[in-house]
Amino acid sequence: MKIADLTGWAKGVLIALFAVMLVFTVCEGVARVLWSKGLIRLDNFGVMRNYMKESDDNYLSFALSPDMSVMSKSYQGESFEIATNQDGLRDFDYPFEKKKGTFRIVALGDSITFGLAVPAEDTFPKLLEKRLNDGLADGKYEVINAGCPGYNTFFERTFYERHMRKYAPDLILIGYCLNDGKDSQYCYAFARGGGTNSLIPLPGIVRKVLRRSVFYRHMANRVNIFRTLLRTWIGMRVHKKAGGPQPQNSPSAGSAEDKPLQIYGSYENLKFLFSMGHSGDAWDYMEQKELPQWAELARRDKVAVVFVIFPVFFSLDHYELGHIHEKLKNALEKEGLYALDLLPYYQNKREEDISDDCCHPNREGNHIASEAIYEFLIQKKLIPSRS
Repeated sequence: MKIADLTGWAKGVLIALFAVMLVFTVCEGVARVLWSKGLIRLDNFGVMRNYMKESDDNYLSFALSPDMSVMSKSYQGESFEIATNQDGLRDFDYPFEKKKGTFRIVALGDSITFGLAVPAEDTFPKLLEKRLNDGLADGKYEVINAGCPGYNTFFERTFYERHMRKYAPDLILIGYCLNDGKDSQYCYAFARGGGTNSLIPLPGIVRKVLRRSVFYRHMANRVNIFRTLLRTWIGMRVHKKAGGPQPQNSPSAGSAEDKPLQIYGSYENLKFLFSMGHSGDAWDYMEQKELPQWAELARRDKVAVVFVIFPVFFSLDHYELGHIHEKLKNALEKEGLYALDLLPYYQNKREEDISDDCCHPNREGNHIASEAIYEFLIQKKLIPSRS
């Protein structure tokens, strides 16, 4: 190859690189203007964007906004306040250092722990705190609600290690929804990638630069959302072909349990979405990486960790996800972690009395959970005497 040919090839490469950088710079400028005006966002919070934000911690992706107060409504039309403290928790401000004689519990979890459908005082962490302190002159028990909608087991552990450990809890509760294991392995890869939703594997220095790009983060988030939706759609199609018809006594559209079918499309879709995190690669990650890391955290911090397993509030009289509860309980106990399965506490209840959307307990559903947790903590001697 002649020198002139090499020079021409090099010029072509430089021109192409310059064109790419120019287009990216223009797109970045436009994206930043649109972002500043609220016309695009770097998250997928949906209706929760009024009280959610991008996390300042790159490894968490999103979090609750601190010192925030908005009004929300339950499915029944009841208005209530959603407010956060200075640390972005749906709770009071607590000093990091406990008062002498105080037993402190941190409750981690997703929108169930957060209490998406109820006022703060009717979330199971605050009901448990009230129950523990009943009859005591001075409150010696604190239960801090550290739930955040959308979090899974990876995010919950990361949030504790990076933000909640400073509260020095004596016990950790984890409100576990059956969809919590679904995307944990992808969040783990996200964190290992430096906290960037990478579209393709990239060197560390490039990831650090792209973390500051509004255009890239917006596009990466859109693509990852598409990936998730496509993966879920394909999985549901495969599941439908392999799973056969619905059970003869399963609810159908128009029945008293119609609400979840309106949300998820069909009984089979609902079962698939809440079971997909407990098989295949997702379960391998949970069993081999996530739960052992929780066990190591418990040993290192000398703190008891209790997973509180919530059922899907749908067709409880012929519940078909019980095997997942058992599988999770066995894996937790194998790691020396505590497991409280709430399914038996809810199975004699009507779904509409304990939840309005099959996922989130209402006031009565939270009350049942808090009582079950209270009894479990006493039975397992995980809390000091209340005398």
